[in-house]
Amino acid sequence: MSNETPTSLIFPLSVPLTVAQFNVENLFVYMERYDGENLESLTERTWQKLSARSQTRNKPLKKLWGLEAAISEINPDILLLNEVGGRESLNNFNHFFLENRFNGFLHRGNSLRGIEVAALVKKELPFHISVRSHAHKPLQLLYEHEKVLPKAPRHLHSRDILELRFHNSQNDLLLIILLTHLKSKLDPDRIDPFGSLRREAEVRLLVDVYNSLSANNIPILVVGDFNGHAGSLETEHEFLPIYEHTDLVDCMDLTPKSPSERMTHTQIYPSGQVRELQIDYLFINRPFKNWVVADQTYVYRYKIDDVEIPIPKNLEQRMQLPSDHYPVVLRLKKPHF
Repeated sequence: MSNETPTSLIFPLSVPLTVAQFNVENLFVYMERYDGENLESLTERTWQKLSARSQTRNKPLKKLWGLEAAISEINPDILLLNEVGGRESLNNFNHFFLENRFNGFLHRGNSLRGIEVAALVKKELPFHISVRSHAHKPLQLLYEHEKVLPKAPRHLHSRDILELRFHNSQNDLLLIILLTHLKSKLDPDRIDPFGSLRREAEVRLLVDVYNSLSANNIPILVVGDFNGHAGSLETEHEFLPIYEHTDLVDCMDLTPKSPSERMTHTQIYPSGQVRELQIDYLFINRPFKNWVVADQTYVYRYKIDDVEIPIPKNLEQRMQLPSDHYPVVLRLKKPHF
């Protein structure tokens, strides 16, 4: 399955490229019977009526405008998204909130909640883009209670690994991005504490897909919400295959950013304790690590009137943010030696 967006120019590899990974938290944007009224004049009640046919409420307007403000300030060339409520939501968000500046790419994955991984790429970028889903590939996973069954069940990725290939007009392959959203730490069936077995199986599939592409000798980005600490220090067990079986490097390790500056999500406990976590990542293959512009690679912080909003200390404060994740921004440029 592929989705082609033809262009006629050649990608200027020497020009910097801004790539952002952004979990936009339940981006459902349904607009049934929308009559073209100025969105900024709608009340929240009227806005929610536009999603009446859906079982899922629209993301609040205030949060959508917060996402728009963050994206406009970051000004990404390639925006990689998690938790998008399907193609309709992606198209509506792009058209009504982002001035239709992007081409959208999405394949329906395996999410039971209808939250997909998706990409938005600026229309003026001179790429041919082809897209492939890996949602159909089985995981190497058996839970303990399944090992005695006469027929082993087939498990798939919780969401997807979306592969985006960027070509020039001569069809030369210039860049590959693997975008994913790994299993959360929720375990509603009580068979996989903290979801670690499935998440490890998804990491191993991600590693296999990456290694099958790494011989292309081009930059490859592996990007997404990893739902755990996949960093190079104090790495959680399920992410060790990244370091044991690939040459991938966390782009934040190529910067002087401190742990607090790398934080992409706050975990808030009933006791009131707040944990600052980095769970969203942009990895690059080691031969191309010098392409990362370190002083322009960072985790974005939300703002009001150009003033950063403090890191939330409770759930109420976190719920006021446009998303419960912060976007990770990478500046990529071919170095000159």
